[in-house]
Amino acid sequence: MSQFFTLLTKTGQGLLANAIAYGEPLTIATMAIGDGGGKLPTPDATVTRLVNEVRRGPINQTAVDDDNPNWTVVEQVLPADVGGWTIREVGLYDTDGNLIAYGNYPETYKPQLSEGSSRTQTIRFVMEVTDTSAVTLRIDPSVVMASRQYVDESLKAHAESRNHPAADTKNSGMMRFATLTESKKGEETKAAQTPAGGMAQLDDHRNETAAHQAEQIALIEEMISATGLTNVSDVLTRLLDLTALSVTRNTVNTPYRRDGEAKKWQIRMGRAQIPAAAGNNGIAIVLPEAFETSFDFVYAMDRGNGANSVSCEVIDLGRFRAYGRSGSGDNPFAVTDITYLAFGGMS
Repeated sequence: MSQFFTLLTKTGQGLLANAIAYGEPLTIATMAIGDGGGKLPTPDATVTRLVNEVRRGPINQTAVDDDNPNWTVVEQVLPADVGGWTIREVGLYDTDGNLIAYGNYPETYKPQLSEGSSRTQTIRFVMEVTDTSAVTLRIDPSVVMASRQYVDESLKAHAESRNHPAADTKNSGMMRFATLTESKKGEETKAAQTPAGGMAQLDDHRNETAAHQAEQIALIEEMISATGLTNVSDVLTRLLDLTALSVTRNTVNTPYRRDGEAKKWQIRMGRAQIPAAAGNNGIAIVLPEAFETSFDFVYAMDRGNGANSVSCEVIDLGRFRAYGRSGSGDNPFAVTDITYLAFGGMS
């Protein structure tokens, strides 16, 4: 037999048998430390107390051994401010003060702070029972001390988990990405947008017929002030009356006055084709004649898709970039034939 071992006392055996028979778990609450009266004791099942108890305290941690399912491992952490004795014996007590299990321990001196050297020490007691479910170990988290290993393992488990605060507009934290459905709906406030979600929103907008009808597109304030018109549809109607006045190389120059100063409202018009290969980059379209002072606005209609508008952006006085409409299947973009009207000279 090994020199160091633990066993159930006679009292512990009887209480454990009752616990198994009647289904009422035996509750172990404390662990006692002793110095064996100055010599290493030999565990005896008939003992009812330690030879010389020097400390009794709460249990810090319990677990069933990974390799031996009938072994219950009980731990107690001895803080740095206790000691001054040699540990030679260990016992487990139930809530009624009965010594349930007893064992000897390799002689280990536990110093205390007043001696000029001290340490925190963990005492482990392995108790073998036939049914670990019949034994309950009571742990009071308000009085126990965690071992360094326990803290390290707990922090590691937490760091690797997803149990973290969620991020918001003011605080960092865990973040999830919105689904395509959530991105399109636009109501989720606790999920981040992905590039795919943004593209889905843009595609929906490009395919929205009502959003691109000429009467739905308002003019910038300078155009409203200069013309008295409010939307692109009104402008197109007015142009039907004006185009016969002074058209040169698809350009219209209309003099007007603003704040007493002579201005020249310039219009450029034409047609162009956006190839499918242009993709997300679109193509740069050159005006028949560059504007003199400013390029303020451009409107382009898709001639092959119900006169819906096409997304455009100004590059410089003589060019703008236009983007084709979305395609289908293996062709994400379609060939787009456009008619455009560009306005300048208003700034």
